[in-house]
Amino acid sequence: MSLIGKSPQNLESPQKFVMEVFGSILQTEWIDEAIRSVDRVDERIRKLPMRFVTWMLVGMGFHRSLSIKNVIARLGQLPGGIALWAKEPQSAATGEARDRLGVAPIRLLLNRLCAWSLETQREALSWKGWLLLALDGTTVKVPDSNDNRRLFGLPGANRGDRAAFPQVRALLLISVTAHFILDVLFAPYKVGELRLAPRMA
Repeated sequence: MSLIGKSPQNLESPQKFVMEVFGSILQTEWIDEAIRSVDRVDERIRKLPMRFVTWMLVGMGFHRSLSIKNVIARLGQLPGGIALWAKEPQSAATGEARDRLGVAPIRLLLNRLCAWSLETQREALSWKGWLLLALDGTTVKVPDSNDNRRLFGLPGANRGDRAAFPQVRALLLISVTAHFILDVLFAPYKVGELRLAPRMA
């Protein structure tokens, strides 16, 4: 992450908006603030402190085709050049660390990043002074568990049965010019995009 701390690239070049450039935008104090806001500050020094777990989740978003182990290898060190470990953490440790962190800090970081984007990159997100935004919906498979089945539901299948995995409905608020996600709502599969859209206002 050699570009951390350098000036961010303009969002008019989304193809260059890679992990290293993102590292120059996502400020360490934002991460620490999000962690503190949900009482996730580490009580002791861990092999995977919460600040790094946050970066790990961000890296998983950029490198969706890679295993968590390979994502960690690409991160290598914390922003600022702090070494992460003497020995690479095991898969079980990464799963437990994600559970400790939870969803709330990531949501807070998304909100902070969106506010930053609208404040500093408004011209790149606009056309003739108007923000160009679009709503786009999708569905995402989640692990098959009783809790996920109850919460999100199973969609139907062509052969009259049910799909093998529960699915989540997602509605995204996207910048048309930069293809940047500014907000997202999740709901059970049976909730349609038109029902979710008013909540995005």
